Amino acid sequence: MKMIQSMGMRDAVGKILVELGEDIENLIVITADVGKSTRVYGFNQRFPERYFNVGIAEQHMI
Repeated sequence: MKMIQSMGMRDAVGKILVELGEDIENLIVITADVGKSTRVYGFNQRFPERYFNVGIAEQHMI
């Protein structure tokens, strides 16, 4: 029987983004200075060239 690990939504999204980044070379992550709290900072550690933090300026993400 396969064990299913329970985790919070933010942790799951962060983990999945890293996994997707390994398969999709043109996947990027853009954040507005909330990378650590939204758990996408792991993507930055693995793919720093595809991680963009625009600071506290959500309008720059468009």
